[in-house]
Amino acid sequence: MVLDPKALSLAPILLFWVAAAGSQDVEESLHDRARAGQVEAVRDLLAEAGPGLDAADASGWTALMYAVQDGHDEVVQVLLEAGADPDRQNPSGETALHLAARSGRTASARLLLQAGADFGLQDSEGRTPLYRAVEGRHADIIEMLQAAALAKGMGVLSLAALEAPEKTLPPRILESTPAPYPESARARGVEGRVVLMVLVRRDGSVGDASVSRGLDPSLDEIALRTVKEWKFVPALRNGKTVEVVLQVEVEFGPPAEP
Repeated sequence: MVLDPKALSLAPILLFWVAAAGSQDVEESLHDRARAGQVEAVRDLLAEAGPGLDAADASGWTALMYAVQDGHDEVVQVLLEAGADPDRQNPSGETALHLAARSGRTASARLLLQAGADFGLQDSEGRTPLYRAVEGRHADIIEMLQAAALAKGMGVLSLAALEAPEKTLPPRILESTPAPYPESARARGVEGRVVLMVLVRRDGSVGDASVSRGLDPSLDEIALRTVKEWKFVPALRNGKTVEVVLQVEVEFGPPAEP
């Protein structure tokens, strides 16, 4: 029997293609099982996934991102224990922690922080996980992220620190200007209060802000623009400045009569 040298030279290429195709199938299955919350199937696939544990699909998402987004906390834990990278970013710059923060996945956020997720990473629009938690008004995650920042400053990140944040000395308004009350709103008789959730940065400036209870679309926008120009004495924890979320109320109405 005579072997064709050309066939022999193709053999390694064919073997590589088969291996690569098999690896891709495992990665795709891992993404699918993570999205479906199939814990045991994920466990079975992890032995085969190897370096593909953090592989991104065509949308740029990893299995961990899908598990967080769809609220499959047990799958999140399994993937993290297997060594999944919590800081991988999708095309929008979001990490798994960003997804947990904006979707209100409290248990997943805690698991990610315990795994060492970087809560300071910014997405493509410059938003941190704390910003996303403020946007979604997810109070538990806001407190958890603030506690994580404090714990990091103290050189420790424990479950107790994440679940029992320490007392904070709240920020105080340093400079504020009243919101203008437009004549159009006055003519329509629209008056009242806009309630905002505001992120006060460590330097006392205002970061992200969102409307918690609105009054009128035009007045809500005026309130947001006005408060973003305010200055605060920053919040303190253990003598260190920290970012905190504050509820701010802006009043609209005719001036009080003397």
